[in-house]
Amino acid sequence: MKARFSQLKPLLHRSGHWMLELVLLLLVVVLAVKAPGFFTADNLLNVLRNVSIQGVIALGMTLVIVAGEIDLSVGSAVAFAGCLLAWLVQAVADRERYEVIVIDPPSFSNSKKMADVLDVQRDHIDMVSQCHQLLADGGELFFSTNLRSFEIDAALAQRLALREITKQTVPEDFQRPGRRGPHRAWHAVK
Repeated sequence: MKARFSQLKPLLHRSGHWMLELVLLLLVVVLAVKAPGFFTADNLLNVLRNVSIQGVIALGMTLVIVAGEIDLSVGSAVAFAGCLLAWLVQAVADRERYEVIVIDPPSFSNSKKMADVLDVQRDHIDMVSQCHQLLADGGELFFSTNLRSFEIDAALAQRLALREITKQTVPEDFQRPGRRGPHRAWHAVK
C-alpha cells in the first residue's frame, strides 16, 4: 500500500496545480455514467442558470481585485437580501410591529432562498409597503438605495407620505452641484 502511494506522490505533486480541474473532470465522468440525464440540454441549462449570478459576482470581484481594491461584502449582501425578504414575509404574517425600520437593500440579488431575483427598482413597492405595515403607530421608516438611476414609485410615495431626504443624508464631501450623491433616501412616519 505504501509503495503504491509513493508511486502516486510524484504524479500528484506535478499535477498539484491542476488538482481541482482533475477532480471536477472525474466528477463529471462519474455523473455522466451514473446519471443518464446529466448531459441533457435541460440539465446543462439548469446548471448554467444556477451558477450565473456567482459568475457575474466573480467577474465583478475579479475586476475590483485587479484594480487594486478589495470588497468582500458582495457575497454577504446577496445572501442577506434573500434572508431579509423571507423574514419580511413572515413578520407581516405574524403582525409584528417596530418603532424604526431602515431599508437599504442591494440594487440586485439572486439568492437561493428567494423564488425570484431582487431588483430594487421593480421590488421596492412591495418591500416598502410591507415594511410600512410593520411600523407601530408613530413609527419611522427610512428607505435608501445605491442605485443611482432609481426612481421611487410616485403612487407609493404619495400613499405612504414618503419624503426624500437624500440631501440630509449625503456628506458634504459627496455633494456636487448637478450630480446625484452615492445614494438616495426617503423617510416616512406612520
